[in-house]
Amino acid sequence: GIDLVLPTKVIEVETQKAGILQGIKQVEKSQKARYLAVNKINISNAIQATEGTGIGIMSETGKIIKKASRKK
Repeated sequence: GIDLVLPTKVIEVETQKAGILQGIKQVEKSQKARYLAVNKINISNAIQATEGTGIGIMSETGKIIKKASRKK
């Protein structure tokens, strides 16, 4: 299941590059703002993987790097 479910957003934590696509699958069906939280070395991998999905990226400290948006 999704790691963190908050009133307005869902956050999936991924620390391995191999887990990023799995993380996207976890959050993509949620109606809330969707985020992947990744460690520093995976930020660029996560940005590429979420291109066009509307899924946002957070750093390991919770800083929003790419804001989540909803695909129309």
